[in-house]
Amino acid sequence: MPDARRTLVIAVALFAAVFALQVADTTAADSDEVLYVVPIALLALRFGLQGGTVGALVGIGLIGGWDYGARGVDLSVFGGLCWSIAFLLLGTLLGRFVDHRRRLEAGISRYFEESLDLLATIDAGGRFIRVNPACERMLGYAAETMRMRPTIAFVHPDDLAATRAEHEALVGGIHETVAFRNRFRTADGSYCWLEWSATTSSDEVIYATGRDITVQHEAEQQLANHAQLLEAAVDERTRELEDARSKTLHRLALAAEYRDDDTFQHTERVGALAAEIATHLGLDAERILHLREAAPLHDVGKIAIPDCILLKP
Repeated sequence: MPDARRTLVIAVALFAAVFALQVADTTAADSDEVLYVVPIALLALRFGLQGGTVGALVGIGLIGGWDYGARGVDLSVFGGLCWSIAFLLLGTLLGRFVDHRRRLEAGISRYFEESLDLLATIDAGGRFIRVNPACERMLGYAAETMRMRPTIAFVHPDDLAATRAEHEALVGGIHETVAFRNRFRTADGSYCWLEWSATTSSDEVIYATGRDITVQHEAEQQLANHAQLLEAAVDERTRELEDARSKTLHRLALAAEYRDDDTFQHTERVGALAAEIATHLGLDAERILHLREAAPLHDVGKIAIPDCILLKP
């Protein structure tokens, strides 16, 4: 408000000065009236459309009052109309521009202040320039505390190298940061996981957005742990089934050998020979293993043949 009063005082002084200059000038030239543009523009830039309109009306009133009240002045209705239109256009256009800009700034400021995410600007040296109130809600630090220390001072030791590399890439213009994660120390000494998105302006100022994903990260870790446990269980069960299958095939082969060969050498030789042939043929290891296990079953049909036939001299 003091700035508003100061602007009003300056504008009134300018109007008075221009009017005094106009009164002192005995010529009929309009060069003095042009100076009214200065206080009109000043009011428009400070108070927006309302200030610009009031300033234009004051300027028009001063010009009109002097022109119609002074003696010996050749009055020009067309000239007065031109000055009126010019002042009104100047005041309203500047005023609308200022009002529009203020609405935009108010919207940006409201978004910055009320955002649930951490919004920050960071200089090329890695220090916070500005942070929004979400910083205090999220991390427990006041904005002044954040600005007093470099960003790296809040990062978990295990995340320092990755954070430095990401900062250098941002400042160097190599890429924009999307979904970069690191741990930030909170005011109570604990750490929370933040996910960052950031970009760098032409003057190497980083504009960053940080989101607290601690709960999400913990849930993802739990899911990953469960997935590892399930994978281990599946692998163990697969090994058990494979072992059971291998033992079953081996016992079937032995059962066939029991009928007419108690040395089992034939079964072992057939399996080894089949594997050797498969190796020379260039088959893959899995198929070679299957042949080694399956070949000894070539005589499994002996199990169903009566002894009087199978063992006949």
